[in-house]
Amino acid sequence: MQAILADHRRILAAIAAHDAPAAQQALRDHLSGTLLVADAIRQRHPGYITD
Repeated sequence: MQAILADHRRILAAIAAHDAPAAQQALRDHLSGTLLVADAIRQRHPGYITD
């Protein structure tokens, strides 16, 4: 969960800095990592991810 929050911080920082390429890359990195652990997140926190 800490890694996901860190990803969100990186995305927001890039947006705040008006750095679109960095924001896009941070979002891609975040989504790739989140997809890998989505099932584990769903099991631990069923209300976080809905179909």
